[in-house]
Amino acid sequence: MRGMAEMNGTSGSDLALSIYNRNVNFPWGNDIIIYDSTLRDGEQMPGVAFSPEQKLDIAMLLDEIGIKEIEAGFPAISDRELKTVKLIANQGLNARILALSRLRKDDIDSAIEADVDVILLFIASSPLHLRYKLDMRVEEIDEKIIDAIDYVKEHGITPSFSTEDSTRTPIQVLKRFVRIAEDSGAKRIGFTDTLGCATPEAIEYLFSEMYKYTSLPISAHLHNDFGLSLANALTALKSGARYVCATVHGWGERAGNVPLEQLVMALQYLYGIDLGID
Repeated sequence: MRGMAEMNGTSGSDLALSIYNRNVNFPWGNDIIIYDSTLRDGEQMPGVAFSPEQKLDIAMLLDEIGIKEIEAGFPAISDRELKTVKLIANQGLNARILALSRLRKDDIDSAIEADVDVILLFIASSPLHLRYKLDMRVEEIDEKIIDAIDYVKEHGITPSFSTEDSTRTPIQVLKRFVRIAEDSGAKRIGFTDTLGCATPEAIEYLFSEMYKYTSLPISAHLHNDFGLSLANALTALKSGARYVCATVHGWGERAGNVPLEQLVMALQYLYGIDLGID
């Protein structure tokens, strides 16, 4: 009996994928960078807790498979966290080591002490967060962005700036903060779907708008509350993002984040983008 591949005039490997798949342009192509947050956001998942030794082991394994950036933690939350991030940063890994920080001098000092390569500065931007979490007006954020980025640059570390709850923030507010951050010397801009409440269509609009608006590379941090994190990650990358956050098994706060293994496989086998990750 003739096989399906022979009858259809296709190879066996062609049958592994949908015949309706189409070539899609990713602006950054093989230069897309996944930054892994298993050690930071992944540990915020209920039931997940790593010892410093386990975090080091995970970081070394991520480095070994070819992950280019590892978000090692949030040094300001505890002395133990700071020491663990510093331990990872001082291992001489090929991956760049990132640390999270609010726009506070004491937070930034902890990240500086941890010897990381990139500090991921962030602040909430949505009306709800500004009112009920920070009790601040939009205008009060401007100087905080400038001061934080300047302080990071003074210490010879790469500053990244992200808005928290970006997908519930008016576009004009995001553009305001992006312009200030870019003018202050941030090296990348990040947008987050903090509650995992954005559709792929919303992500396409947001990232396409920002790709046109800023000359800086853009990063995406997406949650999985509606099971859309992978779809949203691929959409963000197709819409101009260069950096995308993922975690092993999709571990993370609440319903988790973009699953690292799914993202790598989808990019490679569905879209032909090989990031060199084993």
